Amino acid sequence: MRGCRACNPMIVMLRRKQCDDPLVRLARASVEALMRSPKTETDMRRTALDAYIARKTEIDTMLARLTALSDDHFNVAPDEVTWGDVGTLAHYAELLKRITDSAFKEDEHTA
Repeated sequence: MRGCRACNPMIVMLRRKQCDDPLVRLARASVEALMRSPKTETDMRRTALDAYIARKTEIDTMLARLTALSDDHFNVAPDEVTWGDVGTLAHYAELLKRITDSAFKEDEHTA
C-alpha cells in the first residue's frame, strides 16, 4: 500500500535523517524511486533506470569498501593471523565466487 508520499513512514524517517552518509542518500533515492507512480511507458523506463542506477551505486559502494578493507589486509596484522582469519577469508571468497559465477555465467550458472 503506497499511500501519500508525505505520510509514508519510510519517507518521513529518511527525511529526518540529516546526514551525508552515502547509504542514507541511496536509501532515500531508492524509496522515492519506488514511491513514484509511472503513468506512461517512458515513465516506467525512467523509473526502472533510476532503480538500476541506485542498485549500481549500492554495488559500487560495497566494492569500494571491500577494496579498502582488502588494502588494509582485512584489519589483520601479518604477525597476528590465525586459522580463524583464514576461515573468515575463505568464507568471503566463497560468497564472492557465487557472485562472480553468477555475473559471468560460470560454473552452475552456465546454460
